[in-house]
Order: sequence, then C-alpha cells, then structure tokens
Amino acid sequence: MKMRKLIAILSAVMMLCALLPVGAMVSAADAVLFDDFSDGNTDGWNCSETIVVEDGAMKWTTASWKNLYYNIRVTADTDYVLTFKMKATKARTVEFKFLNGSWDSSGITSYPSTSATEWTDYSYEFNSGSNTGLVLLLQSHSAMDIYLDDIKIAEPASEPETPETPDEPTVNNALTNGDFETGNLNGWNNY
Repeated sequence: MKMRKLIAILSAVMMLCALLPVGAMVSAADAVLFDDFSDGNTDGWNCSETIVVEDGAMKWTTASWKNLYYNIRVTADTDYVLTFKMKATKARTVEFKFLNGSWDSSGITSYPSTSATEWTDYSYEFNSGSNTGLVLLLQSHSAMDIYLDDIKIAEPASEPETPETPDEPTVNNALTNGDFETGNLNGWNNY
C-alpha cells in the first residue's frame, strides 16, 4: 500500500515537471539562449548541489554521479553546435547528454568528456531529431568542483564570423549567460 502511494506521488510530480516551460525558442534571427555568465545570472540551470558564479564562470560543486541540467526549446530536425569551456579540480569524466523533453534516457546523443584542470574548449555537433524540447544534462562521474563558461548552443553559422581566437568555432549563440562574468547567480537553481 505504501509503495502504491509513493509511486502515485512520484508519477504526479513527474507529470507536473513535464508541464514546466523549457527555455526560450531558438530562432534563425536570434539563436541566443545562453551566452556567458558575465551578469552572474544562472537562470534555467538546475542541480541538487551548489552552483555559484566565481570569477565570471559557473562553479558546480558536485558529488559522484550528480546532474546539472538546462531545458531548451529547439526546432525539430535541425543541426546545432554545443560549445563551452570547462575545467575542474580533477581530470575526470563529465558526460554531456541531450535528452528529449520527456527525459527519455536513450536521449539524442551523449558526449563523455574528460575534464582538464586548466580551461579547455569543447565543441559537439548534434541534430534535434523530431524534438522541439531538449534537456542538456551534465553528469559528473566524480566528486569535484567543475567550472563552466561560455556555454553556447546554436545552429552552425551560415556566414563566417570573425572568431575571438583561431581555435574557437564559429556559431550563432543559442545560450545566454554561460560565462558568469559578473559573479551573479540569478536563475541558477539548486534542487
């Protein structure tokens, strides 16, 4: 009897979570969802551990096998590029996954990345498939501090832009507040 009650409560919570809004719609004219954390805002990011803006970057203090996620709206069957900078207190696996909006564990794609102890640039391409809502899920495989900055999800640029550095991929940014430059955490949430 207690198990049935627990299952009913968990089912209701999951259904309510599915109704929550999932970020701003990506458009060709203005693809920005997140950019950097220069204003210290962490709107839309969720985790059960501590997230703060430190030195203009998001710092995620995490235990093993914990998640940080962000819900986004995308255009179905569209190519996107995820780019970001990451460093951590340990060189360990941090997995970046795109799940469909209903959190299907099979997801769209998964990118295991090894965090470096110095800032490192990462770039991954993916297609949204038939989905109009995705969850960007980061999963830490170890207890450590993970720093993230300049997080962008965007359609590949149709015209070349002048990159800030020769190694930086050219994309139209679909994320905002990815670099925590102002030290403000507005919008980043713990659960």
